[in-house]
Amino acid sequence: MESKLDAVISSVVLNEPRATGVIIVDGAGLCLSKWGNVPYNLSGTILNIAHRSEYLLPDFVQEDIIPTTIIETNSLKVVVKRHSNWTVGIIIDPVSQPTSIPDLSSETMLQPGHINHSIQ
Repeated sequence: MESKLDAVISSVVLNEPRATGVIIVDGAGLCLSKWGNVPYNLSGTILNIAHRSEYLLPDFVQEDIIPTTIIETNSLKVVVKRHSNWTVGIIIDPVSQPTSIPDLSSETMLQPGHINHSIQ
């Protein structure tokens, strides 16, 4: 599982040069892996944002539709996306060029990565 988490972090870092941090949390809100300037105690908040955003969807939307939540301020941009068994939070510096949100459901996200900051 660590190689999948590493692949997600590697993909975000490679595809989003303005990313200053990435955190991946499990279904209980525990930090599975992180990179960059993200505090560990943000993990529960990231999971909560993902769950709450799903409440905004109408009842008739298919269960496999998972929203991407973007929170923007003048000094910070946070992108949150739930993906199968984990949720990814990406912290972005909004001062640079416009961002592209990585497709976390893509098979390319599962290629071997090289970044590992997992909690043992």
